Amino acid sequence: MNSQISKRSIKLLYTKLLNTKNEKTKILFEDWTRLFKQATGYDSNKFKELKELAEDYGFEKSNNILIF
Repeated sequence: MNSQISKRSIKLLYTKLLNTKNEKTKILFEDWTRLFKQATGYDSNKFKELKELAEDYGFEKSNNILIF
């Protein structure tokens, strides 16, 4: 997924999810994020590749970012 279209699409979707004004969407995404981290032990700080991927997609540095 190195195309500019896919990078922009992923960043736009993620940004829309984080900045939604719809309370149901916000609650659903936050709850899903929490459950995903619990179920998998996911920690973005443990994976160097994920930090590089986040930078490649143009995400600002954040401890709260969830990258797959």
